[in-house]
Amino acid sequence: MRYVLALFVVIFGLGAMAINPLPQPSLPIPENVNNDTNPANPILPTLLPVLTQVDRDDDPAEMLPCTEAPRDCSLRSAIQIANNDGSPTTITFADHYLISLNQPLPALSEDGTIIRAAAGQEIHVKGNDLPGAIFDITGANVTVDGLHIYGAGAGYANIMISGTAFAATIANNIIGDDDAPSGNCGQNNQAYAGIYINAHAADPQATHAWIYGNIIECHTGAPGVGILVATEQVIIGHDGTGCAGFDGNNTIRWNQIGVNLGDNGRNTVCHALIHDNVGGGLQMTNFNNDIMENEIR
Repeated sequence: MRYVLALFVVIFGLGAMAINPLPQPSLPIPENVNNDTNPANPILPTLLPVLTQVDRDDDPAEMLPCTEAPRDCSLRSAIQIANNDGSPTTITFADHYLISLNQPLPALSEDGTIIRAAAGQEIHVKGNDLPGAIFDITGANVTVDGLHIYGAGAGYANIMISGTAFAATIANNIIGDDDAPSGNCGQNNQAYAGIYINAHAADPQATHAWIYGNIIECHTGAPGVGILVATEQVIIGHDGTGCAGFDGNNTIRWNQIGVNLGDNGRNTVCHALIHDNVGGGLQMTNFNNDIMENEIR
C-alpha cells in the first residue's frame, strides 16, 4: 500500500510540474535596443543626432574639437564637424553671442544639420561684407532657426540654398538687420538678398524650402531682395503642412524688393506682411504660383 501511495505522489507531482512550470529566465536584451516588443525580435535603434554646443563667440581659423571642455567649440568648427561626422548634427549655443566672421563659413552640406538658438537667446552672426553667403545650404533637411543673420557682402545672400538641397527650413530668424524691430538698417546692408533659393533637387516634386516666422529687412544693395526665388517648390509663409494659419507668417520690409519669384512657377507665398519695400512688394512673371492671404503695401 505504501508503494502505491508513493507512486501516486510521484505521478501527481509530475503532473503538477507540467501544469505550473517554473518561470524561465528572460532572454538578455542587447544594449541600446528598444525592448517594448519580443526581445527575440528586437527593434533596431534609429541613428540619433549628434549634439554640438558652440561655447565661444570669436571666429578662429583653426579647427577646434568641440568637446565638453570650456571654450573649445566655435561655430565654424561645429559646422566642419557636422559636415564630416556622418550623422545629423544639432548645433546649439551656450550663451548669447555676437559671432563676427573673419572668413565665409563652410557650406552646410551634411543632411539633417540643425543650427538653432534657444528661446530668448540672442545669437548674431555677422558677415562683415565678406565675399560669400553667411549660410550656404547644400544638404537636405537643413534647419536654421532663431538667429540674427546679417552682413553678407555685395553680390551675396545672407542665406543661400543651392545645389541639390531640398527641405531646408528657415524659421524664426531676423535676416538683414541686427536690432529688429527698431530697424535702423545700419549693419552691412549691401547683401544681394536676404534668402536666395537656387537649388534644383533630383526629385522635381521635392520642396526646396519652407520659410516662415522670419523678419527679413534692410537689403538695400543690388538687387537687394528680401527673398529671391530662382527655382520651384518653395513655400514662403509656413512649413511642410502648407499655409494652415498665420502662426507661420513672415514680415518682409525695407528692402529694395520684398519677394521676387521671377519667371518660376509652383511656389507659394502666404500669410506674409510685405510692406515699405522701395521697388515693390512682390514681383513675378509666372502666374502659376499660389499667392494667398498676404498683406502687401
